Order: sequence, then C-alpha cells, then structure tokens
Amino acid sequence: MRGRARRRSSPWRAARIAGVAAGVAAGVAAAAWAAPSSFAGTQGLTLAGQDFAAGTAGWQQSASTGGAPFTADTAGGRTTVLCDLPGGATATLSRAWSVGAADLELPSGSAHGRRLVAEVDVRLDGAAPGGGQGEALHLRVIAEGAGGDRLIGESTIDVADAPRARWFRWSTGLATDALRSDTSALRVEWTVAMSGVVRVDTLRVRYEAPERAPDFDGTFESADPAWLHDDWSDVPESDAVIGGYRGAGYARLDWNDAYLARDVAVSALAPLCAGVPVEAGAWLRVDDGAAVGATPSATDEVVISVIARDEADGWSQTIAEGAFRPRVADRGDWVYLETTPVGDGRIPARATDLRVLLTSTVEGEVRVDEVELGAARALDGNPPRMVGVNYVGRYRSPHYPLGGGDLLEPQQTWRNWRWTSPPAPDATFTGFAHDPDCATSPTCVRPNGRRDVAVGTEGSPNDVPLVGAYDSRDADVLAYHLELAQAIGIDFLVYEYLGHALATQHAQFGHEPINEECFEALLAQLEDPRFDVKLAVMYEPKVHMQGWVADQPTLHEKKLGMAADLAYLVERYEGARGVLKRDGRPVVFLFRDRSCDPAGAQCLDAADWVDVLEWVRADTGVEPYVVADAVPEPDAPFDGVSRWDLVSRAFLKYRTFDDAVSGTPTAPRPDPAALAQHCGDRHRVGRDWAREAPADRLHVPIVWPGFDDTGVAGWGLPNVTGEDGTPLGVRVADALDGRFYRTTVTSALASDARWIQIATWNDWNENTRIEPAWDPAFVPSDFSEHWLDARVQRQVFGRALETQAWVAGFKGAEAQPDLLPRIAMRYLERAASDPAVTQYD
Repeated sequence: MRGRARRRSSPWRAARIAGVAAGVAAGVAAAAWAAPSSFAGTQGLTLAGQDFAAGTAGWQQSASTGGAPFTADTAGGRTTVLCDLPGGATATLSRAWSVGAADLELPSGSAHGRRLVAEVDVRLDGAAPGGGQGEALHLRVIAEGAGGDRLIGESTIDVADAPRARWFRWSTGLATDALRSDTSALRVEWTVAMSGVVRVDTLRVRYEAPERAPDFDGTFESADPAWLHDDWSDVPESDAVIGGYRGAGYARLDWNDAYLARDVAVSALAPLCAGVPVEAGAWLRVDDGAAVGATPSATDEVVISVIARDEADGWSQTIAEGAFRPRVADRGDWVYLETTPVGDGRIPARATDLRVLLTSTVEGEVRVDEVELGAARALDGNPPRMVGVNYVGRYRSPHYPLGGGDLLEPQQTWRNWRWTSPPAPDATFTGFAHDPDCATSPTCVRPNGRRDVAVGTEGSPNDVPLVGAYDSRDADVLAYHLELAQAIGIDFLVYEYLGHALATQHAQFGHEPINEECFEALLAQLEDPRFDVKLAVMYEPKVHMQGWVADQPTLHEKKLGMAADLAYLVERYEGARGVLKRDGRPVVFLFRDRSCDPAGAQCLDAADWVDVLEWVRADTGVEPYVVADAVPEPDAPFDGVSRWDLVSRAFLKYRTFDDAVSGTPTAPRPDPAALAQHCGDRHRVGRDWAREAPADRLHVPIVWPGFDDTGVAGWGLPNVTGEDGTPLGVRVADALDGRFYRTTVTSALASDARWIQIATWNDWNENTRIEPAWDPAFVPSDFSEHWLDARVQRQVFGRALETQAWVAGFKGAEAQPDLLPRIAMRYLERAASDPAVTQYD
C-alpha cells in the first residue's frame, strides 16, 4: 500500500453529521470556457511517413540477411508495412526526424524535459501462440544529440505470448528519459526477431501523460451492472450519514471471502494498450465494528488486483496487486490502497480484457469508493483534473452567538473586518480606514447601507460579501460556502493555517483562536456526505520566523515549532474524511517556504525543511505531501510547487502611493500581453521542474481573479516599492478592462497542469475573492427577474460564474450556472426567516 502510515486517534472519526440538507447536486458540471479539449501533455507529434501511406519511403532498413525485408502491403483495407523473415534472422526499420524541421512539429519551447512514448498497431500471422520461443519484437524511441544517442523509451513483445491473426496496439508504455535542449533529432526503431509474417500500421509518438481508463466508473453514485460481487456484498450502497469517500454512494465488501470485480476489454481502454504498465486504486473504510487485531495480520486483509485475461482460452495473469491489512486503529478512517507491479506490470499482448478485483477477508463491512484503473503514475486517489481555491478563516462578528459577543478591543471584536491602522507612507491619511463597529465609528456604514468592512472600494462600494460581515466559524456560512464551491466545480480548499502553537498562544492571552476553530468547523462540515470538497492546508512558516510565537530566539527552536505544528495537524486531523490526500498522504501547501526573520539573519532553506519533515515523520509515522511556493532546490524534500508571485508592480494600477491616494492611474497602463508573458514565464519554470520527474512532482499554477489591498492599506508594506522609490503601501491590480483574470487562467490552462489553484475564495481584505458580492437588488424574494438582470448577475456572481465556466472547460464538464443564485437565495431566505441562522449585515 502506497503512502500508508501509522495513525493515532482522530476526534473526527465518530463525529458524523446525521442530517443532510436538501438541494445541492454532486458531480458539478459547467460549460467549456477557453480551455483545451485535452491536456497539452497528451498531444501527439506530427511525423512524416508515420502512417506508411508511402510505404517505406523515407525509412531506413537493415537486416541480418541483407536486403530490404520491409515492404508495403495492404491488409483488410489498411496500408501497412510487412516483414517475413526466416528463423533466426533479425531486421530493423527506423526513421529519424529533425527537431524543429517541417517533418517534426514540436510546440515552440516545449521540447526540453518532455518525455515521449511510441505505439504501433501490430499483426502477427503464422504459428499459433506457444511457438516462437525466444523470438521477440522491439520498439525503441531514441533522442539524438551532440552528446550521442539517448534511449527515451523501449518495450519488447515476447512472440510466444502474443496473439496471432488479429491486430493489437503495442506501446513503449513509460519513458525512461526525456528530450533535452541539445536534442537534434528523434529516432524510432522497430526490430523484428521472429520468423513469419509481421505487419505494422501507423506509428504514433506522443508526449507521456499517463491516462486513466476511459468510462471506468468506480464512484458508485448510481447503479452499474458492470460490477460483479458475491451474494452478501452490494453495489452501489448509499448512506446519508457516513457515505462514501466522495458523495453518499459506495460499494460494500461484506465480511470475509467477499469480492467486487469489473472487467473491461483492452480494445476499450485506448489510450491504454498492450505494453503499458497499469495500476488500480481505491479508497477503503473498515467498519468501526470489524473484528481486526491491534497489529496487521495476513488473515485480515483487503486486496486489489489487476488481472490480464484471454477469454478465448481461459488464460489469466496478475499484473498488479496491493494489500491493506487493517488494525483496530484503522477502523473508521478512509485509506487509499493502490497496486504495485507484478513483474513489469505491463498489459500483455495476448490480453483481451483486464479484471479489477477487490477481495476481503476482514470479518466486518469494508466500504469501497473511487475505484480507478489507469496507466502507472496516472492514479493518486483523486480525479484526474483538480481545482483548488485558497480559503481564509480569520473573520469575526460580535453577532455570531457562539463567539462571545463584543470584546474589549474593537480590533478583536471584528478581527479582520476592521482596519484602521494608518498606512506607513502617510501616517496622517485616513482615507483607507474601515471600521464596521458603530460603537466606535460614526461612519461604520457605507453610503449603500452595508457595514464598512476592510474591503477596498476600487471596483464598487458594493464589493462586500453578499451575506454580510460573517463570522468564519459559523456552520451555516461554511455550509453555504461549501455548497457554492461544489456547484462551481471546486475540488478542494487550501486553508490558510497559522498553526496550533499560535492558536494556543491566542487562547492564553484571552483571544479567540478563530483560525483553528474555523478549520475544525470546516472539517466537521465535510463529514457530511453531500459535500465532495476536500480540505488541504496552506501553512505559513512566517508565524515562527517573524516571531509571532514567543520564546523561539534560535532558528533551531523555530524549526522545532514548525515541526510541532505540522505533527499536530497530522495527528489530530489526518483521519478526517474531508482531508485532501494524494497517494494517501495529507496535502500541505507552504506559503513562503524560504521565510526569514525580520533581520534577515535566519532564513529557511532545503536542509532546514529536511529536518522539519523528518521530525514530523519520526513523530507521527506520516509523511505529508508538501507543495512549496518556490521552485525547490535540488535537495529539497518537496513534492510539488505552487508559485505565489504573479502580482508585481508592473501590473498594478497605481505604482506610487500618491497616485493611489488621488485615484490617478499611473501611466502608461499595464499591458495585457506583458501579463500573459509574465504568467507564462512563471508557470513554465514550475512545469519544467515537474517534468524532470513526472512520477514524483506536481506543478500547481495559481490564477488570480484580481487584487486590491486598499482595504487593509499598509499590511503588505514590505512587499513592493513604488516607482518613486518609496514604499508603495497599497497594491491594486489593473483589471485590464476585465481581462486580468482571464489572462492568468488562460496561461495556467496552457501549462500542462493537472491541478490549478485559485487565489482566493474569500480574501476580501485583498479582494482576490470569488465569493458572491452584495447587490441591493438581490434580496430574499422571487429573484428570477433579478437573475435575468445582467448587471445584478455580473455584480453578485460575476467572478463565480467566470470561474465555473473555465473550471468546466478544464474538466470537460457541463455548466449549471443556475445553481449559484439558488444556493445563495436559499441561504438568504433562511437567514431572514429562521432565528437559528445568524443574519449579518
């Protein structure tokens, strides 16, 4: 089992929410929006002569017998190349294509680091299977360059185990090396070392991008007769209390000797084919009452296997397998189980179908969800394309009944809804101050009647939350956010987590630890099976590096503090249903992984993170999946990169503080083409880093709906200096006539990414949010006429709808834009009519 580690007790195992509110559909779809129809990584190369329409013209031949044994041939309406050798002879057909020449189309700038696979259609005629011992066919992809030839990928067909008298597709499967900047040509070689007739049709070379089996549905949200099972097990089951790993549906392995199986024809697996190593994965949950021991036992296990079969003669061979042996401590947790190869794990040439088989010898119920089949490296326990959004949990309202009401300090009463600190560039300027507390400010309400929260007014004074200045811990607000996010197509939230040490310190000083309380409240909501959204964290080392946590004078003590935070995160929350995991490991994003102390004397580097993560692993037995925000150094212990540096001075509307105060945009205005180039350059660096080890690395580009921190003027003071050489104090991204968001998204979609991250869901302080905004016309009433009003639609749901559209295009889904106003109106109506729901303003 990959990524499996020891767990301790989680407080969320038993915390199951019984009631399921009606009204949100899982599996959100949306319409295509400026997105490629497939990953850039799956595109094939255009090669001259690849279809053999001109026979062997342009191809080179060699043979142990001399001469030219490959000839043009037509079989069954197909134009092919034929080779017929005597026993013991060998022959090779090869061709090289120059990189950059007209006969090999490589997208500009995309060659370096790209990994290639080749495949051909093959037909063998002659003796029946079992003959031809020692005979084989070889397919190779070779990069030519100044340093000599390098093998990119290869595979071999054992003729004795290959089918006769039928066409099958054969692939090199996985690349062993990649193109480099000095690659001058690409060469493909097809070698025949067998007697009898061999036909080859259509060579294909494409970028390696491991695929999942198409139309293999293991979600169990609806009945699927393709699944076979024993008399006691069942598929699908549905449970509104615990549910599956995603959604309410799941399959059930009931007691020992239980099984679930599904067969899929190899002919239906394209682009998977013979020669491709495969894997299967599934999420499992052993029932709380299952009879398992305190330690793993071979008599209590769940096994997942991939079995290659030839239905005609009853032949079968296991090519991948994995086993999970649960303990008492594992009961009630969702665990990801994935196969490892048996032998080379490749689909044999003679296989007509593959069987995915799950068996259980556990005495008790085992839930199964998200069963998937794909090429090696294709599966990680998640959908193939994922979209995350950053989420902040730092807002407080005295109207929230569980929050303790008013506090002695106005800043603590309203927390991040209040900002009255004068900006450093001009300590006398109060034009950017915002105080929603009517007990301390005569201007606590904006001219539009809404509280004057710490949100800039550049776009509109109405750019405040639709539901009012809410408290981040409010369960009704969180459920509303999750319903909306799911309807938009969001797969996971990236929660800004400041750590347990700071939460403990806040509590010691009498301040509510809102950040941690909101995080726990989100996880409690995600125990509800109606939510498919998962939760990762974005951990901020600056909490320790900047001295926010007391009594850590040395770098070593700061690192120990960070390790303790991450260990607490793993120990307490790793078993929760809502935690995002990749290959069974909880996902942690880092914000500013190279943080320094205020003096710049203590700075984190790769060696420091090796220490921190090793301490976490030693203490918990778990190795988090860590995504850094700077391209990792060679020895850094990071699994992914997500770069937070798209907002720079060149793309700001105001590039001096005085211009921001006067509202006069700095000339010349930013250029959309320059922003596109800037985004592309940033994404390319992360993409190229990930391509160096595609099985182990993940690139997560970030997209930006906008940026405006005038609502908290000065808090980003150290980040940007104005064009006049003085601190800028505020940062307002130029909207570029509505093209800013679209430009950042288009660049991310073109970056060959599997995950994309949005900054942000609800950072109103910097107005990067996509959460719906307020409009006086959108009120609890019959809203259909208002929904048809384009102005209201644009003001309230503009960013959310634009996000839903491009997310749908990225995933190949269908839009349901009508869901968003219905969810929002349902919440507003409840807040207006139900005394149990807090109504904010």
